[in-house]
Amino acid sequence: MKTSLSAKIKGVIALKLLQVPVPRKRVDAFLKKGETCSMAKLLLDRKQLDMARMHRALFERCEEVQRTALLELVRTNAQTVYGKEHHFSEIRTVEDFRREVPISEWSDFEEYIADLKQGASDILFAGKTQYFNRTTGTTGAVKPIPVSERDIIARQLVGKLQNLERARACGMMAEFLDRKMKIFTMNGTVSVERTEGGVPIGSASGITARLAGGSDNGYSMMVVPTMLANHFEGNKYFYMAMRCALFYRNVGVAFGNNPKQMENMILYAEEHAEELIEDIRKGTSRYELPDDVKEAMREVLVPAPERAGELMSFKTENRFIPKYYWPDLAAGFFWLSGSIGEYADDLRAYLPKDVQFMDIGYGASEAKINIPLAAESPAGALLTYTLFYEFLPEDGGEPLMAHELEAGKDYELLLTTNSGLYRYRIHDIVHVDGFIGDTPLIHFETKAGDIANLVGEKMKGTLLLEKIRDALADRFGIAALQIYPDPAARRYVIYIEPDGDAEDNGDLAQQIDRYMTKHVPMFDWARDMALEEPIVKLMPRGWGQMVFEEYAQGKQNRTQVKVPIVRGEPYIGD
Repeated sequence: MKTSLSAKIKGVIALKLLQVPVPRKRVDAFLKKGETCSMAKLLLDRKQLDMARMHRALFERCEEVQRTALLELVRTNAQTVYGKEHHFSEIRTVEDFRREVPISEWSDFEEYIADLKQGASDILFAGKTQYFNRTTGTTGAVKPIPVSERDIIARQLVGKLQNLERARACGMMAEFLDRKMKIFTMNGTVSVERTEGGVPIGSASGITARLAGGSDNGYSMMVVPTMLANHFEGNKYFYMAMRCALFYRNVGVAFGNNPKQMENMILYAEEHAEELIEDIRKGTSRYELPDDVKEAMREVLVPAPERAGELMSFKTENRFIPKYYWPDLAAGFFWLSGSIGEYADDLRAYLPKDVQFMDIGYGASEAKINIPLAAESPAGALLTYTLFYEFLPEDGGEPLMAHELEAGKDYELLLTTNSGLYRYRIHDIVHVDGFIGDTPLIHFETKAGDIANLVGEKMKGTLLLEKIRDALADRFGIAALQIYPDPAARRYVIYIEPDGDAEDNGDLAQQIDRYMTKHVPMFDWARDMALEEPIVKLMPRGWGQMVFEEYAQGKQNRTQVKVPIVRGEPYIGD
């Protein structure tokens, strides 16, 4: 991919400027202003490189930044209904806050949110709700997560910083500044409805795009129109996304959440290569297109016989994968943590060998939580200047602040957000990988419920997936896996979709059992206690996608679906 000389020069200068430390006095002055104005807004008001330098400087002063963030948020919301009920005007310290505000679940906020849905102001936070993120919790019930104006500012800030950190970490600063590279993305729906009080409600990604005022035509680097997911789903979406993306040769970045879904899309395109190539040759579409999609796709709805010929040569030579049709692909941004991250390595086989992977960033509908700073790592720095965090130790005890955490340990996360969720349990377990300054580098480990526990073993789904993969490495790869801990039989039922041909000669369960007993102390202990030998069930090709559809049902943003490893019930048909 050719990058202009001016962009290369600007990239070198930008990297050098980013390395210049911020003087301590300037950080002191910034934190002083942060006592009366959100630090996210203060950062967003700066020029881009100065913003990036200051955000790095704040990681050196975690405790001070977190106290400043909390007390400014409390003062801002002191006159809200919730603030008055919990004596925000009297809170001067973190200890005061903990005394006045209990650790909370979703049910503790439902009455307040009912008022917000009617359009009421100053309930949980100062001002009106700008929109609601529609999400589903661990119970499957729909939860409308309120988003304040402060939160929109924080999300805009994080988006800008993420782009800079990705460019820096992947050595793509010149390409980032040049803006000629194309980006392949997997999108969720962008539909926006309204509550009974007239407040917009929809998927997080969709509303963000709508409120940003952008159109598909404005995102010149993106090759997949955002509204495709509104009109097409499942295999039809795969086809239309690849119909758009394959038109371009200069795709430099693959961007999504779930690397397994990216792999599925690649395999689907390989299977339907001839149809895709013919559409590209003629400038047509296999499916009928609504007017808004036609407009967004107008650049690719033109005959491209030369590109079609190139693609057909790859098809003829059995090379119809991104390694060949996107030779300039240099980076992939996906979830690298949790059970989903286990599938990232499978994706690499289809991409150019020098592609760098970087975590897309850990967040939830409630907030953006970390910002990755390095490629090939699931971890990112805690966003200490945007909201307040507490951490419950895995083995019990009082909540800790961010600077009090220990590397290598797991904690349950509590959020105090810009949108009125205070000391809120999102039931996520995070792992501390280390620190930048005194700010923890964390990654999402698992949902609190994605744990197998029949006799007290409490084994995380992510660990089980990793060890079962290792146990069967000499037999076959794993395309998809789930485990049902059967309480009646006291054994694990392991469902596996092999990645390719495989057979069970009656020894798969024994092989897994032997490996786990040898390499996983808690499994060995559980087997000694009462756990029976597991049962293995090989599932047909496509089973993993069926499971994905099971968990994606009713969810607007399918790109954010996380399929747990540990099932709460047997797979249908057992």
